Amino acid sequence: MPVPLRVLILEDRATDAELMVHELRQAGYDPDWRQVDNEADYIEGLSQDLDIILADYTMPQFDAMRALKLLHRRGVEVPFIIVTGTVGEEVVAECMRQGATDYLLKDRLGRLGSAVERALHQKLLNEEKRQAEENLRSTNELLQALINAAPLAIDILDTQGRVKLWSPAAERLFGWKADEIIGRPLPSIPEAMKSRTHEQVDNELRGMTFFGLETHRMRKDGSLVDVQLWTSPLHDSDGEIIGSVGILADITERKKAEQQIQALNAELLIAYDETLEGWARALDLRDQNTEDHSVRVMDLTLDLARSLGIPEHDLVHVRRGALLHDIGKMGVPDAILLKPGPLTEEEWQVMRLHPVFAYDLLSNIPFLRPALDIPFCHHEKWDGSGYPQGLSGKRIPLAARIFTLVDVWDALSSDRPYRKKWEKEKVVDYIRKEAGTRFDPEITDLFLQKI
Repeated sequence: MPVPLRVLILEDRATDAELMVHELRQAGYDPDWRQVDNEADYIEGLSQDLDIILADYTMPQFDAMRALKLLHRRGVEVPFIIVTGTVGEEVVAECMRQGATDYLLKDRLGRLGSAVERALHQKLLNEEKRQAEENLRSTNELLQALINAAPLAIDILDTQGRVKLWSPAAERLFGWKADEIIGRPLPSIPEAMKSRTHEQVDNELRGMTFFGLETHRMRKDGSLVDVQLWTSPLHDSDGEIIGSVGILADITERKKAEQQIQALNAELLIAYDETLEGWARALDLRDQNTEDHSVRVMDLTLDLARSLGIPEHDLVHVRRGALLHDIGKMGVPDAILLKPGPLTEEEWQVMRLHPVFAYDLLSNIPFLRPALDIPFCHHEKWDGSGYPQGLSGKRIPLAARIFTLVDVWDALSSDRPYRKKWEKEKVVDYIRKEAGTRFDPEITDLFLQKI
């Protein structure tokens, strides 16, 4: 099938124009053509819809050089082939400098088809290149717009740590203008923090990826800013790392808020613990125990718990549980709790409910729920004869096994309204005798070594 071809022929001789059209048809084209021989008609015929212009070099009213200038002035990009008689090399060179695509002599019109094919192919390549450049320019403009509008700081470093890109948000965050820092190494930070932060930067340049790393960077005025960092390596077409892109968020206010929350939490925990100590002292007074019994057993329990390797973060619950070990006695009537003589079996049944009362009270308080082991289980015995659940051996929570031993030690070693304290040797003998029955044998051995 002939290839459609829209042609403007700038030629003052109709026979020469028809010969050109004939050669185009011979080359497999189907020309839609127009012949012009003056400037006005030439200008009228110019259009981006044209595929090619074939122009004689010299005509009575017009010439190819003037036609080329008009073509460029109007911004029409159409291949321009000069088809002329004999001309000198200097004239040909000047035509090519002015933008002619090709030239050929009229006595060699057999070359016209191949010349047109080359010109059309070059036009296609030029259009593809122009489109690619336009796409690249649009992409770069969009990328630059995104960088400029980004609320987070963006930087790009090369493998030597030199800054290659510095976004407006980075200027605002760190104080350096782009022209002050691009091409220079990322500013270092004070000596006290150099090793950690420089290691992070080195890791970035080696291609490590960070997601939300909290670190420090230095501002132009020398102050440090807390930032959260996201990084990703940059690769060339061969996959080699050529740098790193970083996104940095200012988290100074967040860190301040976290510190304030931590301080408030610490104050709240102190208030909680002071309240618990107040409860413990009130319970001691109501139960007519020796003064500060709950605080003493708490200290001994914590010391023994540390020796047994209980982690520090769990000791807070041990401490609270020890302080509140008898909180359930709030549910025991005074007539039973403060009775000077022996309790009846019915009264003992009520008394033995105080661990259950403790569970009912503390399990509804979220921050005290982890401290329940001691208040609920400190009357369980190693041999399973205790209460309220009849647990035995290591089914009894560790904190309760520790406390039970300490509680008995303190009770026997202290004066009570109904008896005098025992001598230390007598207390030791009793505890040793109850190991394996009332107390955990391993904990008993460690405790007796420590006292």
